[in-house]
Amino acid sequence: MHPGASVAWAWLRRALGVCLLALGGTAHAAGGLLWITSDVTTAARSATVQQEAQRAGLALVHLSYPLAGAATPTPEQTHALTRALAQAGLVWVDAPHASVAQRLQRQVGAPLAAFAARAPGRVVWVTPVATATPPDTPPSVALPGAGDAPPAAARMAAFIQAGGARNLRHAVTLAQAVLQGQPLPSLPAPQQWPVRGIYHPDLPGLLPDAAALLRWCREQPRRDCTRPAVAVMVHRHHLVDGSTTWLDEWLRLFER
Repeated sequence: MHPGASVAWAWLRRALGVCLLALGGTAHAAGGLLWITSDVTTAARSATVQQEAQRAGLALVHLSYPLAGAATPTPEQTHALTRALAQAGLVWVDAPHASVAQRLQRQVGAPLAAFAARAPGRVVWVTPVATATPPDTPPSVALPGAGDAPPAAARMAAFIQAGGARNLRHAVTLAQAVLQGQPLPSLPAPQQWPVRGIYHPDLPGLLPDAAALLRWCREQPRRDCTRPAVAVMVHRHHLVDGSTTWLDEWLRLFER
């Protein structure tokens, strides 16, 4: 081989090596989204997260841990979490109740603390008060406190905690910016859902009380507002998560 060709080939190999390392580093830095839940999180909520992540072009892995069973993870669960963390650039932990947060802390707390040490601000605990850290975190696996949470983590936690398709879409938008190293976008405040209200599939939204429902009914030309009413009491998470198909069917049956 001509000496000049050898030098050129060596230079090309070094250049390719640099390019490959750069590409590999970018892919590792970006990563995907890891969604960790318990069996308390509804299927509809996880499906919405999956849909919004897919819409944004983000790879998503979902790991669910049952509330019942051993206090420590099984070898299979440990392997699955280790593999998922190796591919993740951001972790969301859905812990809507204190008992769920404590259970998940025992199951995944230590590996997530190690991940957070390598990637600060990339583990978001979604608790009832929308903090970025689980309650009663042992010192051995301490995560940043809510007051010290990076703005992106705090904003994502607030959107996810509020729930609903619109809020989850905004949370994914923030996740996309974090994973791609882009400035955080300007977004509206999380849409807050009423603690209680009256729902019907024909209503434009939740109504505050029976009087408001009666006023709405009288404005509908084809509704008989003198018929006996049937009320079904449900938890608000069905409405927040968009899991109302079964409820809509029940209400339609009662109206026949």
